[in-house]
Amino acid sequence: MNIETVRDYCLSKSGATESFPFGDDTLVFKVGGKIFVLANLEGDWNTILLDGSIPDKEVLSWIDHSYELVDRK
Repeated sequence: MNIETVRDYCLSKSGATESFPFGDDTLVFKVGGKIFVLANLEGDWNTILLDGSIPDKEVLSWIDHSYELVDRK
């Protein structure tokens, strides 16, 4: 999986938006004005490496879970 796959998946969620509020190296996805995915393009912070070491299905399920938690509020 790569960042473009994550981006496409996040934007497929109803009401999802993307922005770079923390600078050019941090891509943020929001629903209802609240963050559900923060993708640091430099690989810092709490990072999930999109290098194939984690199955795509698992990464997408984490995105789903985060989206659902934020969307409920």
